[in-house]
Order: sequence, then C-alpha cells, then structure tokens
Amino acid sequence: MLRRILRRASRFGFLLGKEEPFLYKLVDTVVDVMGGTYPDIKARPDHVAEIIRIEEERFVRTVAQGSKILDDMVDRLKNSGKKVLAGSDAFLLHATYGFPVDMTAEILEENELELDRPGYAEAMKGHQEEARSTWKGTTGGREAELVDDVYTASGETDFVGYESQECDARVTAIVHEDARVDALTEGQEGVVVLEETPFYAEMGGQVGDTGVLEGNGFRFEVTDTRKTANGIYLHHGKLVKGTLGVEDTPKAKVNAARRMAIMRHHTVTHLLQAALKQVIGSHVTQSGSFVGAEGMRFDFAHTQACTQEQLNQVERIVNEMILEDSLVFVEEMLIEDARKRGAIAPFGEKYGHKVRVVQIGGEKGAHMSHEDVVSMEFCGGTHLDRIGHIGSFRIVAEASVAAGIRRIEGVAGLPAYTAWSDTRNVTTGLCRSLAVKEDQLAERVQALQDEIKSLNKELKKAKSAPRSGAASPDTLLAGAKEINGVKVIVARVEDADSDLLRQLTDQLRDKAATNLVCVLGAVQEDKVLLVCGVTKDLTKKI
Repeated sequence: MLRRILRRASRFGFLLGKEEPFLYKLVDTVVDVMGGTYPDIKARPDHVAEIIRIEEERFVRTVAQGSKILDDMVDRLKNSGKKVLAGSDAFLLHATYGFPVDMTAEILEENELELDRPGYAEAMKGHQEEARSTWKGTTGGREAELVDDVYTASGETDFVGYESQECDARVTAIVHEDARVDALTEGQEGVVVLEETPFYAEMGGQVGDTGVLEGNGFRFEVTDTRKTANGIYLHHGKLVKGTLGVEDTPKAKVNAARRMAIMRHHTVTHLLQAALKQVIGSHVTQSGSFVGAEGMRFDFAHTQACTQEQLNQVERIVNEMILEDSLVFVEEMLIEDARKRGAIAPFGEKYGHKVRVVQIGGEKGAHMSHEDVVSMEFCGGTHLDRIGHIGSFRIVAEASVAAGIRRIEGVAGLPAYTAWSDTRNVTTGLCRSLAVKEDQLAERVQALQDEIKSLNKELKKAKSAPRSGAASPDTLLAGAKEINGVKVIVARVEDADSDLLRQLTDQLRDKAATNLVCVLGAVQEDKVLLVCGVTKDLTKKI
C-alpha cells in the first residue's frame, strides 16, 4: 500500500514535468510537521529518504517505459474506434514492465477509455495458477497428494530432531515412480514416510537432512528431506540394500557431521545479523537466507554496497562473539510474549500463536535489550547449544541481489578453515613467485601493475610512430585511386591493431578534407580487422 501511495504521488509529479525524484526531499518536512504525533518517523529520516529516493528512481524508469507502450495501445484503440483495453494487455504491462494496473486505469479514464477489469482478473488468475503449479512441482507436490491419507489417518509427522538425531520409526507409506507401493527393492529410488522422524525437512532457508534408514537386512540412504503443507515429512532417497516395506520399523539416523555443519552455519547467520546491525545500522532486516553444510548466505535490506572496511569489521565482531562461547537457548512461547521480550521475526514468514525463539547470550528468559544478549529471533531451525562450536567465520562475498537488498555469503567451521587455507596457499605461492614477504605483496603487485601500464603506453606510442616502410597518411593518399570522381584508398596495414587503424583513418580524412573513402585492414592474432572512413561531404551519399 505504501508503494502504491508513493507511486501515485510520483506519477502526478511526472505529469507535472518532474522527471527526477523529488518526494524524498520532503522527508525532513514531514518529520518536522508530524514527528510529534508519530515519533517513530524521527528515528532514521536519512534512511527513509534514501529508500524513497530509490523507489522513485525505479518507478520513474517504469513509468517512462510503460507509458510509451500504453500510449501506443491508446492510439490503436482510438484509431480502431474501440473504447476498452483488453485485460490481457493491461496484465502484460503489469507483469512484464511493472506498470501498475490502477495507473493504467487512470490513464485510460483520462483518455475517455475503459479497462476490461474482468479480463485482467482472469489473466492474473491464470498467472497465479501457473505459478502455484510450478511451485508445487518443484517441492514434490505429486508425492504430497499421494500421502494425503497418512495425514487423515494419523496427523502430521512427529518431528523429534530437536532432541535427538536418531530414533526407531514405523514406515507408514512409500512412493515409487509417482505411485504408492507396499515396498522398495534393492536399487529402487523412492520417498518414505515415517510415523516420527529425526530428519529436519527443508524450510526457513535451512536445507533438509540426509542420513540412513536401517533395519534387518536393508539400508535406505536419505538424500533429502522435505515436508508437505500439512506436515508430512518426505524422506527422498535410494534403497541400496535389501527390501523396505510399509510397517517396517527402521532406525532413522541423521548424518550427524552434516547436521553439525548446518547448525554452525545457521547459528552464525544469527550472529551475522547482530553484527550487521552494529556496523551498518539498526535498519538491517533479514530478507532471505540459505543455510547448508558448505556455507550460508544472508540477504538483508540495505541500499548501498558494504565497504571492505565494514565487512572486515562485521567479520571480526562475529569471530569475537564466537570466542565468547555464549550459550544458545531455545524456547517455545506465545507470540505475544516473544514480541514483548524483543525477539525479531524474519521478513515474510508466517507464525501461529506459539513460536520457537532462539536466544544467544545472556541468561535464559532475558530481554533482548539486556547487554549480554547477542541475538533473539523467531526460528524453527536447528542450532548449536553454544556458539564456540562454530569455530570461526569468514565472509567470502558481498553483492546486490535486488534493489535495496544486499547478500553476504559466508562459511563457518571446516569450510571457513578451507577458505583461510586456500587464501594462504595462493598468497604463499605469489610471494614465492615474486620473491617478496607477505607484508610486501600488495606493494609489489601494485608496482607490477604500474609497470605494465607504462609498458602498454610505450608500446602504443611505438606502434603509432612513423616507421620506415610503414603505411603513413601521405603514402596512402598518394596511392589513392579515383572511382566515379571519388578518391578511394583500400590498403592493408602491417602490424596494426584497431587503434592504429582508426588513427590512420582519422588522419586520412583530416588531410583529404573532402571527396575520400578509405578502407584499411590488418590481421591481428588470426583475426581480420577492418576500418572504413568517409569524409563528411560524402556521408549522405555513402
């Protein structure tokens, strides 16, 4: 709704000739006038102004592009004598170019035309159904349909993975090749449903667990774990030994080493957000995340690229937190109580009346404002019991993934050690090659870059200098042939690159002034280079 209000105001400014962002300049005035009634708006006026400016810039581009297309549609309607714009056309503007449908309707009304709203609604419905179908297909939707009766009979799968990483569990259903079956035989792939499970199912950005289901003479290797909308856990994998049937009771074992690596990366993600809030600002909020065994990524709201100094500071703070080895507390509580304690919720997640809260640091039950509490978030993922087990953390990348959204990628534990080790090996190799100590490496590399730049300048200068027997503007002009009253030069220039060919062409045009066409060619690294030049008086003819 706020975006619609901003865009509506921006559009009216656009119609009045305001082609550059202007609303963001009014933030200080709004704060002065309304700050007493709404004190929250006084907290970060500069950040608010920056967000509005970015939104305006994006919308101005959208309006400029969409308006041209809509203007063409309006002209076609008027020329054909029609009064209604097809809903599919309005949806095309919205889905492809981001042009708001309410703005389309307003512009049509200004031109005494109408929008086919039922047609637009139908196009939107078709798009949503297609999106749902695609989403369903990528998360094992067919398997979910096939095991619906399991939920009807006994409810959702009992997840015991917070307390234990193995348990005995009864098989309640098996799916193989899009069909329910009574058993899997050796070599077959399938999906196994258990009455209870220690396997964490992919959700909230955390990947699903892997491991094994083992029993008397059989072994099923779990390669992924997912969950249906009604809470049935789907264990994807392959039976590598024996026969596994419904009603069997295998021992379900999570890959403990992999789970530990995932927990390191999940817990360090919470520390990263806390450090970002310290260094970048309190406006930092999570906009998405991924947590796996090999690394993590964290998306957050911020309008500018983080500087290297900021990243170094964030990385150091996280590692200092790890060295403090604070305890991690996990509690389930009413959502109202969680909010009263200051727990923060990831963007876009939906919660019931009871939530799971992960607190790092301080004493159990403390408020987020307590100086010893590092982090307190709503979270359903698996975590370490103390942060010292993370080992170490390293940031490996920072980039933009969307307007106003930055992404940090990092590694913890053994992957962090591997990253440090790889960097050390590269640095050591370079030091050996350049015969310098590590603290002299940057200076030596800069000196080499300066030397290369200087040599390139000298080489370019040497190539452009007159050489004995080399092509020159005068010799080329002397050899020009006249065709239909126009001087024409066609020549191959030895040892020339594209810059030299362009330079010679410009010199020929300057010397001849009029009535000249030249085509110069060269061969460079088995590639043919051609440059054609024409004097100004012939540009309309040729």
